[in-house]
Amino acid sequence: MNRARRSTAVPGQEHKTGRQVPDDEDQHEDQEYLEHGIGSGNSEFAVYARANLMRRRVAMLLFAGLVLAGLVSLGNWQSQRAEEKDQLLVGYAVGREAEPVMVTDADQLVSLPRFTRITVSGHFDAEHVIFLDNQVHQGRVGVHVFVPLQMAQDEAVLLNLGWLEFPDRSVFPDVSLPADRSPVTGLINEPPQVGMRLGDPSSGSWPLLTPYLDPVMLSAQLGLKLVPRVIWVDPEVGSPYQRQWRITDMSPSRHRAYAFQWYSLAAGFVLLCGFAVWKARQDP
Repeated sequence: MNRARRSTAVPGQEHKTGRQVPDDEDQHEDQEYLEHGIGSGNSEFAVYARANLMRRRVAMLLFAGLVLAGLVSLGNWQSQRAEEKDQLLVGYAVGREAEPVMVTDADQLVSLPRFTRITVSGHFDAEHVIFLDNQVHQGRVGVHVFVPLQMAQDEAVLLNLGWLEFPDRSVFPDVSLPADRSPVTGLINEPPQVGMRLGDPSSGSWPLLTPYLDPVMLSAQLGLKLVPRVIWVDPEVGSPYQRQWRITDMSPSRHRAYAFQWYSLAAGFVLLCGFAVWKARQDP
Protein backbone atom coordinates (compact mmCIF):
# COMPACT_ATOMS: atom_id res chain seq x y z
CA MET A 1 0.00 0.00 0.00
CA ASN A 2 2.87 2.27 0.75
CA ARG A 3 4.35 1.37 -2.57
CA ALA A 4 1.12 2.42 -4.25
CA ARG A 5 1.18 5.70 -2.47
CA ARG A 6 4.80 6.27 -3.42
CA SER A 7 4.11 5.21 -6.99
CA THR A 8 1.15 7.51 -7.26
CA ALA A 9 3.10 10.38 -5.72
CA VAL A 10 5.94 10.09 -8.16
CA PRO A 11 3.86 10.85 -11.25
CA GLY A 12 2.39 13.88 -9.49
CA GLN A 13 5.80 15.15 -8.63
CA GLU A 14 7.03 14.49 -12.13
CA HIS A 15 4.06 16.41 -13.51
CA LYS A 16 4.70 19.29 -11.13
CA THR A 17 8.40 19.35 -12.01
CA GLY A 18 7.53 19.30 -15.66
CA ARG A 19 5.45 22.45 -15.25
CA GLN A 20 8.24 24.21 -13.26
CA VAL A 21 10.74 24.07 -16.11
CA PRO A 22 8.76 26.30 -18.52
CA ASP A 23 8.14 28.76 -15.67
CA ASP A 24 11.87 29.09 -15.02
CA GLU A 25 12.52 29.63 -18.72
CA ASP A 26 9.86 32.36 -18.84
CA GLN A 27 11.40 34.14 -15.85
CA HIS A 28 14.83 33.99 -17.47
CA GLU A 29 13.47 35.48 -20.70
CA ASP A 30 11.71 38.22 -18.75
CA GLN A 31 14.93 39.06 -16.91
CA GLU A 32 16.87 39.27 -20.18
CA TYR A 33 14.16 41.50 -21.62
CA LEU A 34 14.35 43.83 -18.64
CA GLU A 35 18.13 43.95 -18.79
CA HIS A 36 18.44 44.42 -22.55
CA GLY A 37 15.12 46.07 -23.32
CA ILE A 38 13.08 48.24 -21.01
CA GLY A 39 15.70 48.16 -18.25
CA SER A 40 18.35 49.57 -20.58
CA GLY A 41 16.04 52.39 -21.69
CA ASN A 42 15.24 53.33 -18.12
CA SER A 43 18.93 53.43 -17.28
CA GLU A 44 19.73 55.72 -20.21
CA PHE A 45 16.81 57.99 -19.33
CA ALA A 46 17.99 58.20 -15.72
CA VAL A 47 21.50 59.21 -16.84
CA TYR A 48 20.07 61.84 -19.19
CA ALA A 49 17.75 63.19 -16.48
CA ARG A 50 20.63 63.39 -14.00
CA ALA A 51 22.83 65.23 -16.51
CA ASN A 52 20.01 67.61 -17.41
CA LEU A 53 19.36 68.32 -13.73
CA MET A 54 23.05 69.00 -13.17
CA ARG A 55 23.16 71.43 -16.09
CA ARG A 56 20.13 73.27 -14.75
CA ARG A 57 21.66 73.53 -11.31
CA VAL A 58 24.94 74.85 -12.69
CA ALA A 59 23.09 77.42 -14.83
CA MET A 60 21.01 78.55 -11.85
CA LEU A 61 24.13 78.77 -9.70
CA LEU A 62 25.92 80.89 -12.30
CA PHE A 63 22.88 83.14 -12.68
CA ALA A 64 22.59 83.58 -8.91
CA GLY A 65 26.30 84.35 -8.69
CA LEU A 66 26.07 86.99 -11.41
CA VAL A 67 23.05 88.65 -9.81
CA LEU A 68 24.70 88.68 -6.39
CA ALA A 69 27.97 90.04 -7.80
CA GLY A 70 26.06 92.78 -9.64
CA LEU A 71 24.15 93.86 -6.52
CA VAL A 72 27.29 93.93 -4.38
CA SER A 73 29.21 95.82 -7.09
CA LEU A 74 26.51 98.49 -7.25
CA GLY A 75 26.64 98.85 -3.49
CA ASN A 76 30.44 99.15 -3.57
CA TRP A 77 30.21 101.75 -6.34
CA GLN A 78 27.79 103.88 -4.34
CA SER A 79 30.02 103.59 -1.26
CA GLN A 80 33.02 104.68 -3.32
CA ARG A 81 31.08 107.64 -4.70
CA ALA A 82 30.17 108.64 -1.14
CA GLU A 83 33.85 108.64 -0.15
CA GLU A 84 34.74 110.73 -3.21
CA LYS A 85 32.04 113.27 -2.34
CA ASP A 86 33.32 113.41 1.24
CA GLN A 87 36.80 114.22 -0.05
CA LEU A 88 35.40 116.93 -2.33
CA LEU A 89 33.50 118.59 0.50
CA VAL A 90 36.52 118.45 2.80
CA GLY A 91 38.77 119.85 0.07
CA TYR A 92 36.34 122.70 -0.59
CA ALA A 93 36.01 123.53 3.11
CA VAL A 94 39.79 123.57 3.59
CA GLY A 95 40.46 125.57 0.42
CA ARG A 96 37.83 128.18 1.19
CA GLU A 97 39.53 129.06 4.50
CA ALA A 98 43.12 128.87 3.24
CA GLU A 99 45.37 131.78 2.39
CA PRO A 100 45.48 132.43 -1.36
CA VAL A 101 48.45 131.33 -3.44
CA MET A 102 49.79 133.90 -5.90
CA VAL A 103 49.61 132.53 -9.45
CA THR A 104 51.49 134.17 -12.31
CA ASP A 105 51.14 131.75 -15.23
CA ALA A 106 48.87 129.09 -16.66
CA ASP A 107 51.15 126.18 -15.76
CA GLN A 108 50.58 126.87 -12.07
CA LEU A 109 46.83 126.76 -12.57
CA VAL A 110 47.08 123.33 -14.15
CA SER A 111 49.44 121.89 -11.53
CA LEU A 112 47.64 123.10 -8.40
CA PRO A 113 45.04 120.78 -6.81
CA ARG A 114 41.34 121.36 -7.12
CA PHE A 115 39.86 123.89 -4.67
CA THR A 116 43.19 125.60 -4.11
CA ARG A 117 42.56 129.23 -3.25
CA ILE A 118 44.58 131.51 -5.50
CA THR A 119 45.04 135.13 -6.51
CA VAL A 120 45.65 135.83 -10.19
CA SER A 121 45.89 139.05 -12.17
CA GLY A 122 44.86 139.76 -15.75
CA HIS A 123 42.66 141.73 -18.11
CA PHE A 124 38.91 141.09 -18.11
CA ASP A 125 37.65 140.38 -21.63
CA ALA A 126 34.37 142.27 -21.29
CA GLU A 127 33.53 141.77 -24.98
CA HIS A 128 33.24 138.00 -24.63
CA VAL A 129 30.90 137.34 -21.71
CA ILE A 130 29.46 133.82 -21.56
CA PHE A 131 26.12 132.96 -19.94
CA LEU A 132 25.80 129.29 -19.01
CA ASP A 133 22.08 128.63 -19.24
CA ASN A 134 19.70 126.51 -17.12
CA GLN A 135 21.50 126.93 -13.80
CA VAL A 136 19.34 126.50 -10.71
CA HIS A 137 19.77 128.45 -7.48
CA GLN A 138 17.30 128.01 -4.60
CA GLY A 139 14.68 126.66 -6.98
CA ARG A 140 15.05 129.47 -9.51
CA VAL A 141 16.49 129.09 -13.00
CA GLY A 142 19.13 131.54 -14.17
CA VAL A 143 22.63 131.67 -15.62
CA HIS A 144 26.20 131.39 -14.45
CA VAL A 145 28.30 134.25 -15.79
CA PHE A 146 31.74 133.42 -17.18
CA VAL A 147 34.29 135.91 -18.46
CA PRO A 148 37.80 135.24 -19.82
CA LEU A 149 40.68 136.62 -17.76
CA GLN A 150 43.64 137.11 -20.09
CA MET A 151 46.77 136.26 -18.14
CA ALA A 152 49.31 136.46 -20.97
CA GLN A 153 49.22 137.46 -24.61
CA ASP A 154 47.63 134.20 -25.77
CA GLU A 155 46.51 132.50 -22.54
CA ALA A 156 43.33 132.98 -20.54
CA VAL A 157 41.29 131.33 -17.82
CA LEU A 158 37.53 131.48 -17.38
CA LEU A 159 36.21 133.22 -14.26
CA ASN A 160 32.89 132.08 -12.86
CA LEU A 161 31.48 135.32 -11.47
CA GLY A 162 28.43 133.57 -10.03
CA TRP A 163 24.73 133.08 -10.61
CA LEU A 164 22.31 135.71 -11.92
CA GLU A 165 18.59 135.55 -12.45
CA PHE A 166 17.56 135.67 -16.10
CA PRO A 167 13.79 136.37 -16.21
CA ASP A 168 13.68 138.19 -19.55
CA ARG A 169 15.23 135.95 -22.18
CA SER A 170 15.39 138.80 -24.69
CA VAL A 171 17.58 141.03 -22.48
CA PHE A 172 20.93 139.87 -21.12
CA PRO A 173 21.80 140.72 -17.51
CA ASP A 174 24.09 143.69 -17.05
CA VAL A 175 27.69 142.66 -16.38
CA SER A 176 30.10 145.39 -15.23
CA LEU A 177 33.80 144.52 -15.25
CA PRO A 178 37.01 146.40 -14.38
CA ALA A 179 38.70 148.01 -17.37
CA ASP A 180 42.27 147.67 -16.12
CA ARG A 181 44.38 144.74 -15.01
CA SER A 182 42.98 143.58 -11.69
CA PRO A 183 43.69 140.78 -9.20
CA VAL A 184 41.06 138.10 -8.65
CA THR A 185 40.87 135.71 -5.72
CA GLY A 186 38.98 132.45 -5.87
CA LEU A 187 39.10 128.66 -5.94
CA ILE A 188 40.48 126.55 -8.75
CA ASN A 189 37.91 124.13 -10.12
CA GLU A 190 37.34 121.96 -13.15
CA PRO A 191 35.19 123.23 -16.04
CA PRO A 192 31.50 122.29 -15.85
CA GLN A 193 30.73 118.84 -17.18
CA VAL A 194 29.40 118.92 -20.71
CA GLY A 195 26.85 116.13 -20.18
CA MET A 196 24.28 115.95 -22.99
CA ARG A 197 25.01 118.34 -25.84
CA LEU A 198 21.61 119.89 -26.39
CA GLY A 199 21.64 122.79 -28.81
CA ASP A 200 24.48 124.61 -30.55
CA PRO A 201 26.63 126.70 -28.19
CA SER A 202 28.10 128.81 -30.99
CA SER A 203 25.57 131.48 -31.87
CA GLY A 204 28.20 133.67 -33.55
CA SER A 205 27.30 136.70 -31.44
CA TRP A 206 28.36 138.04 -28.06
CA PRO A 207 27.37 137.88 -25.25
CA LEU A 208 27.08 134.12 -25.70
CA LEU A 209 24.16 132.20 -24.24
CA THR A 210 25.02 128.50 -24.22
CA PRO A 211 23.60 125.33 -22.65
CA TYR A 212 27.11 123.99 -21.98
CA LEU A 213 30.76 125.04 -22.09
CA ASP A 214 33.01 123.59 -24.75
CA PRO A 215 36.59 124.79 -23.98
CA VAL A 216 37.92 123.70 -27.37
CA MET A 217 35.23 125.59 -29.28
CA LEU A 218 35.55 128.62 -27.03
CA SER A 219 39.32 128.68 -27.52
CA ALA A 220 38.82 128.77 -31.28
CA GLN A 221 36.23 131.55 -31.03
CA LEU A 222 38.30 133.64 -28.63
CA GLY A 223 41.60 133.09 -30.40
CA LEU A 224 43.15 132.29 -27.01
CA LYS A 225 44.49 129.19 -25.31
CA LEU A 226 42.03 128.51 -22.50
CA VAL A 227 43.47 126.85 -19.42
CA PRO A 228 41.48 123.66 -18.61
CA ARG A 229 40.41 125.17 -15.29
CA VAL A 230 37.88 127.71 -14.08
CA ILE A 231 38.09 130.01 -11.07
CA TRP A 232 35.20 130.36 -8.66
CA VAL A 233 35.47 133.98 -7.60
CA ASP A 234 35.27 134.62 -3.85
CA PRO A 235 31.98 135.99 -2.50
CA GLU A 236 31.77 139.76 -2.06
CA VAL A 237 29.46 141.78 0.15
CA GLY A 238 26.88 143.62 -1.92
CA SER A 239 27.68 141.71 -5.12
CA PRO A 240 24.71 140.96 -7.42
CA TYR A 241 26.19 137.51 -8.10
CA GLN A 242 25.14 134.56 -5.97
CA ARG A 243 28.26 132.55 -5.12
CA GLN A 244 26.90 129.77 -2.99
CA TRP A 245 28.70 127.12 -4.96
CA ARG A 246 27.20 123.71 -5.50
CA ILE A 247 30.00 121.24 -4.85
CA THR A 248 28.26 117.97 -5.70
CA ASP A 249 25.13 116.93 -7.54
CA MET A 250 24.38 114.32 -4.88
CA SER A 251 25.29 114.33 -1.20
CA PRO A 252 27.42 111.57 0.37
CA SER A 253 24.49 110.55 2.59
CA ARG A 254 22.35 109.94 -0.50
CA HIS A 255 25.05 107.73 -1.99
CA ARG A 256 25.27 105.78 1.27
CA ALA A 257 21.50 105.34 1.30
CA TYR A 258 21.65 103.88 -2.21
CA ALA A 259 24.55 101.63 -1.17
CA PHE A 260 22.48 100.34 1.76
CA GLN A 261 19.62 99.57 -0.60
CA TRP A 262 21.87 97.56 -2.94
CA TYR A 263 23.44 95.65 -0.05
CA SER A 264 19.98 94.94 1.37
CA LEU A 265 18.85 93.57 -1.98
CA ALA A 266 21.95 91.37 -2.08
CA ALA A 267 21.24 90.01 1.41
CA GLY A 268 17.60 89.39 0.53
CA PHE A 269 18.63 87.59 -2.65
CA VAL A 270 20.96 85.30 -0.68
CA LEU A 271 18.16 84.46 1.76
CA LEU A 272 15.78 83.78 -1.12
CA CYS A 273 18.25 81.44 -2.81
CA GLY A 274 18.90 79.65 0.47
CA PHE A 275 15.18 79.13 1.01
CA ALA A 276 14.78 77.81 -2.55
CA VAL A 277 17.59 75.27 -2.00
CA TRP A 278 16.11 74.18 1.33
CA LYS A 279 12.66 73.83 -0.23
CA ALA A 280 14.02 71.73 -3.10
CA ARG A 281 15.67 69.32 -0.67
CA GLN A 282 12.50 68.98 1.37
CA ASP A 283 10.38 68.05 -1.64
CA PRO A 284 10.47 64.32 -2.59
